[in-house]
Amino acid sequence: MTIANLNRQTIAALPGNSEALLWDTTLKGFGFLARRDASGAIRKSFLIQYRFNGQQRKLKLGDANKLNVDAARKKAAKLFGQILNGIDPQAAKDAERIEAAKLTFAGAVEQYLQMKAGELRPSSLTGQAYFPSLHRKPLDSITRGDVARHLDQIASESGSPSASRARAHLSSFYMWCLRRGHCRENTFCKRRNQRAARNGRGRCPPMSCGRFGTLAMIPTMAGLSGC
Repeated sequence: MTIANLNRQTIAALPGNSEALLWDTTLKGFGFLARRDASGAIRKSFLIQYRFNGQQRKLKLGDANKLNVDAARKKAAKLFGQILNGIDPQAAKDAERIEAAKLTFAGAVEQYLQMKAGELRPSSLTGQAYFPSLHRKPLDSITRGDVARHLDQIASESGSPSASRARAHLSSFYMWCLRRGHCRENTFCKRRNQRAARNGRGRCPPMSCGRFGTLAMIPTMAGLSGC
């Protein structure tokens, strides 16, 4: 381990084919690492080292071939500020990775269409022309507010009958998702149960309907029979 003033000159002066670990003299915890990988190549990166809740942690800031030392220093200073405010940047990065790995709305649609290939006509259900704000969202994070806004838009642009058909078609889609564990709750039933309770009617039978609304896109789904 070496302590040095990390700048472009000191990094450029390092031997190109040697391992090294340098810690900055002015920004404590900011470092540069050159390590040999399994193939024998030297990989260079910037990192920070810090303590959070009594544990020492390291976090890679980026590849030194893509991120210069000045930008890395600014990024490190920003993260150290988050740490002082009680935010663990490593935990936040892990949470982002987990969120990114979740099944997205567009991904679920693609799987559903593959399963229903013999029943549905070709369509652009996953095209960005349809509700682009939802396509990259994890399927299970889509809220009742998202559903309501899109159904209202369909009713406004295409009429109430189209919105009603959308509910039926998309109930089948979300029912399919629920049965495969892609969703944790059934928003459609929740909304219908709330209305039924106010009107003195019974509740939806379990698994009788699906979360609806976010896929309500085109008339080509009119022949969809469900799953």
